[in-house]
Amino acid sequence: WSKDFFDALADYFQHASILSLAARYGSYTALFVLVIVCNNWLKKKLIIRCRIEMTHKFEQAWLARSAHYRLSLRGEPDNPDQRIAEDIRLLIEQSLELLLSLLQNITYFFSFIVILWRLSGVQTFSIGGHSVTIYGYLVWIALGYALVSSIFAHIFGHRLHALNVEKQRAEADYRTTLLRVRENTEQIALYQGENAEQTRMQQRFQSIVNNWRRLMSQEFRLETFTTSYFRLGLMIPVFAVLPVYLTHQISLGAIMQARAAFGYVLDAFGWFVDSYRQLVAWSATIERLWTFQQNLHQLPTP
Repeated sequence: WSKDFFDALADYFQHASILSLAARYGSYTALFVLVIVCNNWLKKKLIIRCRIEMTHKFEQAWLARSAHYRLSLRGEPDNPDQRIAEDIRLLIEQSLELLLSLLQNITYFFSFIVILWRLSGVQTFSIGGHSVTIYGYLVWIALGYALVSSIFAHIFGHRLHALNVEKQRAEADYRTTLLRVRENTEQIALYQGENAEQTRMQQRFQSIVNNWRRLMSQEFRLETFTTSYFRLGLMIPVFAVLPVYLTHQISLGAIMQARAAFGYVLDAFGWFVDSYRQLVAWSATIERLWTFQQNLHQLPTP
């Protein structure tokens, strides 16, 4: 549709119908809305079903054979209540989100790589007196750009995993401290322990603040890179096909079509870059639940 629209726009709609193009766009939009709404509904239904199943299993394992008491004596892992109440939900939501985005990008890849390959055509270059022929050069540009960007994304963001694990622990520790005050209000008031409790709360909250500042620093570096990656990705296909356009081998509509197809193919190749922050948070959640499960399994039989 975009190719037909921009070709018609370049031709001042002398040989194309605005109503026909608008009708096509309307039908595409209606289909798009239907798919998005149904997808979100099914995703929410799947999330709650998976959460019910996982929560039930972890609750049983935690309460079986007084495991909750024996774990508390060992002091490991920290905040099992938070791992059951929050980490399970995060794991399911993050896993499903990543899986759906991966499947969506795979679909886009197979839908648009043929278009991008065809628009790239065959380009011949002379290097050192030798003739070099490249087929589908836009596809190779997208692949190379995504691979190099993935390496840099990991360089800039690899420390986020440990910081996300620390973040979840600090938040849970602070929440536990507040809960302790609520459950022991009478004793605290009787012994006038408010100052001691406030000091403890401030210490716990300071851990959150310190972690947040370190996260800000690391995410600033990663976001600077990923934002630059996205902005450059918008113009790379335009400049790549500009020489062909200037020789009148392709139309303006073909350039816009190549830009759109390049974007979808680049999204597929660059899924790791696009999803890096989500992958880091996901891996941190997995680590916390895995540690909890391992501690439950390692308890000796009473």
